Amino acid sequence: MASLTTRAAPVPLVAQLTSGSAFIDASRTNGRAVVVHTAQAHVDIGSATCEVNASAERTRIEVSHGTATLVRPDGQKSLVVAAGQRASVAPGGDPTIDSGARFVRGVNFGGDAVTIDGYRLLAHRQALKAGMELAGGTQLAAARSISAPGLDFALKSLLDCGLTASGPIRVFQSAPNGEYEVVLWISDDRGIRPEEISVNILNRSLPAGIGASGASSWRRLGPYRASVTNRRIEISLTGPRSTVLAGMAIFAVGPIEGGIAPYAALTIPGDEASFVSVEDIPLAVDVGTAEDIAKVVYSNGSKVIAESTTAPFGATWTHPTPGKYALTATVTTKDGASARTPIVSGVVEDANRPGILIYEYWQRLGNGSMATMRADPRFKGPPTGCQLVSQGFRTRSDFMDHFGARIRGYLIAPADGEYVFSLASDDNGEFWLGSDEKPASIRLLASVPGHTGDDQWDKYPSQTSQPVTLVKGRRYVIEALYTDGGGYDFLTVGWRLPDGRVQRPIPAACLEPYLPNAATAP
Repeated sequence: MASLTTRAAPVPLVAQLTSGSAFIDASRTNGRAVVVHTAQAHVDIGSATCEVNASAERTRIEVSHGTATLVRPDGQKSLVVAAGQRASVAPGGDPTIDSGARFVRGVNFGGDAVTIDGYRLLAHRQALKAGMELAGGTQLAAARSISAPGLDFALKSLLDCGLTASGPIRVFQSAPNGEYEVVLWISDDRGIRPEEISVNILNRSLPAGIGASGASSWRRLGPYRASVTNRRIEISLTGPRSTVLAGMAIFAVGPIEGGIAPYAALTIPGDEASFVSVEDIPLAVDVGTAEDIAKVVYSNGSKVIAESTTAPFGATWTHPTPGKYALTATVTTKDGASARTPIVSGVVEDANRPGILIYEYWQRLGNGSMATMRADPRFKGPPTGCQLVSQGFRTRSDFMDHFGARIRGYLIAPADGEYVFSLASDDNGEFWLGSDEKPASIRLLASVPGHTGDDQWDKYPSQTSQPVTLVKGRRYVIEALYTDGGGYDFLTVGWRLPDGRVQRPIPAACLEPYLPNAATAP
């Protein structure tokens, strides 16, 4: 009868490295694997040759022959490191490949912008406007819910979306000529099957297992080296239909011929917006990843109107020119690459013309109470926006809820004599008149302590002023305030002329705009 002899596997050599470096050649240990413990990781060297460096901040390894595995102390995350690769892990972090290269572009396929491993990946929609293309047949996959131990919100949001195709998943990214490293994230809610997955970059087939880390439902692949000579990187992934390409990160290795064109889109103002020539116009741009941006220049047509060199790269268009505008923003990276946003059109209305009053409003101010509105420090600051009142002394009705407003201008008396002013508003309102055109001469003439109907002029005694003597052709500064707490809103100022005629509202022919410099409300 034959006998079977079994041999126990050699006991691994275990070493503790608290600080400093150790060079280990496990091929010389007579078949015994080597495991090195540090404060942040376990390094399973197997039969590889590698250098381990330990410090309080990080454990790093560099493999020169074979493969080693870098494992978190809790065993939840591991990373296979191949010959020629470097990897590291920080306290409480996951092991990652150190490319020794500069991050230049990342994309969350099918999802929003997200930060992974400290790198800001563009949203899918942003990347499509910044040099990325999908080959025919590659499309967005239906969103799934990927689960695995230790997934944080950002990584899960990356893995839940992605690209799919009936054949190879193919992505092109424009890039200057030079050397790059490419990292890919893949996910599969049915489980990753590495033996069925192949990666092809620039027509070069690469093993899917290089640098792979992750769990049964996802993998981080690479970095893969890519030498770009035709100004674009071509990536192809083949695998089961349930496997999706979730994200990519591209790193430049050494100098490249320029930079990758940034993503850029004007966000403020919106298209077809309307402004008034007395207000400064805020400008804002979405650049996706701000770390690589050096400067943003805003232009109206060919004229530069503002620029910014500090994130988030907002600016202000001061003293805007009346008329139609065509705004663009030119975004320049630290590498010198640039991109110009699509044109955003709108109009700046000219406030400096007869028959106009300036209407300033503050959102969420006052809540219907004049006392609350005056006590709010925002009322002394810039308004939310400006409009023009052009159809006499009456504001638009039912504008919005929960706001406060100020209407300013000049009144030109059509005749000598006594005038009686009246006010209707919803909610609280006030009408002020100056003894001349100087703001310091202004005084309260009429008020609404609650609210009135549209043409309700006798609800409160304070709605009607005492007679005021005015001189024909003279300019008098005027101001009205009102605030709304919800529902309907409006303000109208009328008058009784010296000849007894009543006009409600005061006609535009008797009004002129007040163009403020440093004047303040009473």
